[in-house]
Amino acid sequence: MKFEKIDDVKEEKFEIVNKEPLTVVGRDVCAVHNDTDSVYFSLVELKHRLIKAGIKIETEEEYRDFYKKCEDLFQRFFDRILQIRAQKTKTTNKIKFNRENIFKNMFCFARKLYIGNIIDKEGHQYPFDKPKHKIMGVPIKKSTMPDFCKVAAEKLAFEICAGAKRDYCDKEIMKIYEQYCRTPIDEISAVIGITNYKKYIPNDIDYYLKNGLEFDKGENTAVIFGAKAALTYNYILAKKRLKLTPISNNTKMKYIYVLPNNEFKYKEVGKPGLQPVNFVAFLETWPKEFDEMFTVDYETMFRKSFCALFESMYKISGWIKGNQHLVLEKNPMDEFLI
Repeated sequence: MKFEKIDDVKEEKFEIVNKEPLTVVGRDVCAVHNDTDSVYFSLVELKHRLIKAGIKIETEEEYRDFYKKCEDLFQRFFDRILQIRAQKTKTTNKIKFNRENIFKNMFCFARKLYIGNIIDKEGHQYPFDKPKHKIMGVPIKKSTMPDFCKVAAEKLAFEICAGAKRDYCDKEIMKIYEQYCRTPIDEISAVIGITNYKKYIPNDIDYYLKNGLEFDKGENTAVIFGAKAALTYNYILAKKRLKLTPISNNTKMKYIYVLPNNEFKYKEVGKPGLQPVNFVAFLETWPKEFDEMFTVDYETMFRKSFCALFESMYKISGWIKGNQHLVLEKNPMDEFLI
């Protein structure tokens, strides 16, 4: 909605007996978020004040009337501030503030990182039960997620935004994880590319067959994850004499985390001892030959591709502490105690 002139703003006012300053909760002012050219205000304390004054804000119509009156209130406030500024500087005010979105609810992660349910976008209204999702800087749909996880992640994130309780969210995440563990490897693997294999892997594969798998530095550059996964794949192909295409420069590949209960070990320069291989790359489809060599680590893949977002939301919501993680399995005692 565009505000053309100050005189166009309606003079509708709330009839509030209690005109003491509002006390906000968990912050200093009603402004809850600042973007590059926007300020976001929370109306929750004002709503509670009105409800205490006997004003009903329950139905969609009542909410929209409440939002409209808030909009007029803020418009008059900013118009007055700009008028005073213009008078003090002896100039003409040409600044016009426009209201952009009205969010039914919003979940802020950090500056310029938030999600929210929009029910009014510059005058275009969305039904309360089908709001428009706004995602700003939050990686909800990661490329490492299978399609069903992307859909589930967006749905659950916005349910948390709308006030879903922890018990419900815990159950939903467990259900998604159970489906994830039944999904084919090709669909849950992550896609990654490597443009300059030789930059990070300076030696021929024969060197590694003779000396063992190791992640050294090439051209004084730390070995990136994609190069490690690619070398692991090439090493396994050579060691087991598998007739599969090796990975080289400018290759798009997939990777998956695997359990350490396999025969392959690697050495990383600067770290003591040998470590069990816990990830491996492959091309296009999971090689059937790998079935006997590796067990897919579904939990690690799920935590890295899906859980990071929700652990952040859980911590912000106070559901878990900084060093805690989501629980992906039911406690056997839960069923016993029911």
